[in-house]
Amino acid sequence: MADKAPATLQQLAIERILREKALAISVLKDIPRILLPPMLEAAFKNGCTNVLEAMVATWPFSYLSVGAMITCPRLETLKALLGGLDEVLKQMPCPRNQVKVLDLVTVDCDSWSIQAGHYKGDCHQQKTPVETCLYSGVKKYLKVITDLKIQSGKLDEWAMYLFQWAQQRIESIHLCCSKLQILISSVSDAIEILESIDLHCIRELHLRDLWIEDVIAFGS
Repeated sequence: MADKAPATLQQLAIERILREKALAISVLKDIPRILLPPMLEAAFKNGCTNVLEAMVATWPFSYLSVGAMITCPRLETLKALLGGLDEVLKQMPCPRNQVKVLDLVTVDCDSWSIQAGHYKGDCHQQKTPVETCLYSGVKKYLKVITDLKIQSGKLDEWAMYLFQWAQQRIESIHLCCSKLQILISSVSDAIEILESIDLHCIRELHLRDLWIEDVIAFGS
């Protein structure tokens, strides 16, 4: 077995900061921007939810893509991410260099563009972070991009928490569902969820075991 490469000075510095969570939160605004992406990844890896929430609240770029880091969705991690957005909402509509788009699904990004504030490559069809949803025309303070799967007439715990959180903040948050999977025998089993989703945002739709008359609901 090959020897593991030694940690770099940058990695050691980030690990040291994260061990002192109160310190990490207090120095976020002073940390060089080039260190923010690796620090965010380290916070994800180590489950530092308090630091994650603070990083989202003070993220200096318009776009924040975390899908590649969510290898195993944990509700506490989602609560931290959305808690950070709640802090951003408290400061609206005052303009600041803050996150406007939280992308929970992008997983094919190969590198981070620190100047542009988004990942390089064809990560998402909307490459320029804007408040207006590219597909529905909706304009709100913040947008959260996600995939949803409706199975047995309901969402899983992670998706349900996100869905309810967005519904409670519907005047400020646009939940943009780019991929929808319906794995049920009847759309009526999940009509409440479907009525709350902007169907114009859906780029990819997967249906299973549905009757033709159920599909008509997507054209209304």
